[in-house]
Amino acid sequence: MECPKVLLIEDNRLVRWWMSKTLTREGFLVVAPPSVDEALRLATTSRFDVLVSDWRLPDGHDGLKVLTTVRRAFPRIVSILISAEADAELTERALDAGFDRVIQKPLEMSQIVEAIKSSAV
Repeated sequence: MECPKVLLIEDNRLVRWWMSKTLTREGFLVVAPPSVDEALRLATTSRFDVLVSDWRLPDGHDGLKVLTTVRRAFPRIVSILISAEADAELTERALDAGFDRVIQKPLEMSQIVEAIKSSAV
């Protein structure tokens, strides 16, 4: 099986670094650009199997807008939303919008690894 390629969108530099390193150690190919705009640009020029996106993002972006843009290029991408605000209402909204999984922050990286591995990537 080919190594799943993950597009990681997280605005907190330290969290992005930690998540990227952990997912790479787990055998995933991770692309974690420093800005949402760069991530969205990459989503139109490179193939990705998995999207991991934070809910609250800078410059007028949020996870739902990101998913809409990424799904145009990759309709079958596995999508995981992470948020400190992942209450029942946001979870329902995110799942209705097309996210496959919603994970509450603070999170254990094993939750994301499990979500990716259990998906048909």
